[in-house]
Amino acid sequence: MTNKFQYRFSGLNISSDLCLQLINESSFRSKPDLEIKYDPKIKTNNDKKAFLCNLNKTTLNYPGVGAINIEKNGELLTYNYVKRNLNFLSKIINHGIGYSYYQRRKLALHGSAVKVDKCAVLFMGESGTGKSSILAALSENLECLSDDTIGFDCDNGGVSLHPGLNYFKIDQAIADEIRINKEKIVTNDDRGRSFYESSNEVSMRIPVKSCYILRWGDDDTIKEIDNPKEKIAAFLHSAYTCFPLNSCIESASLLIDFSSFFFKNVKMYYFIRKKGNILKNTEMLIKHINGS
Repeated sequence: MTNKFQYRFSGLNISSDLCLQLINESSFRSKPDLEIKYDPKIKTNNDKKAFLCNLNKTTLNYPGVGAINIEKNGELLTYNYVKRNLNFLSKIINHGIGYSYYQRRKLALHGSAVKVDKCAVLFMGESGTGKSSILAALSENLECLSDDTIGFDCDNGGVSLHPGLNYFKIDQAIADEIRINKEKIVTNDDRGRSFYESSNEVSMRIPVKSCYILRWGDDDTIKEIDNPKEKIAAFLHSAYTCFPLNSCIESASLLIDFSSFFFKNVKMYYFIRKKGNILKNTEMLIKHINGS
């Protein structure tokens, strides 16, 4: 008989035949919101990474790693793997659950977040702009809420996030620079990074106070984003939606609604900084967060 694991994660009750060892188990008696099942019939294309996503079915292919399908309005995730390791598990947890949110017609974003007082502060940006590094540096003084993928509710209470994965991935050079004092889990992450566990005692959704868009530049500065086009561009880089982009009219409509609601309820800033001094940049960021 196949083992069944239960998780309460990102606001979803999840039943899985695969142990998602990066998430703590949590039992429930209701019907699962998301079921995760092995399917040996799923083929993996080892030539190239390929995503095809819409509101009916999402197919995610990772060469040499495995493949994931999501369907039934985000209620079913099936998978097959080439290598069953932490790298593949992180694809299911981050990408798979993120696209499950998308198919449920809910908002999911690539980003990281910390808890400040009773609110969440969100960090977004293109790949390589240092979202996980900022989270790692802040983790010594602030509670981490999630890294990589975050699910949100947009309702009368404003924009709120569901705490997600309490691990972040950074390379050894970053770990040495910030002098991180946490045990790492070595993995063959695509970019040669290791997992580090962060403390996270938040289980309920939490309102989002502000959002910082990370960029590299020649100066260290933080400035509020006023231009609506710049806000939309930043949002598009991070939102889970259809792929190819604009191949689904309903997805486009949903994204417009979510972005408009997000902009009305969450202050957005650029956090521009030079490479090479994470601790100094983090001090500047903390002062801004506390003063905003």
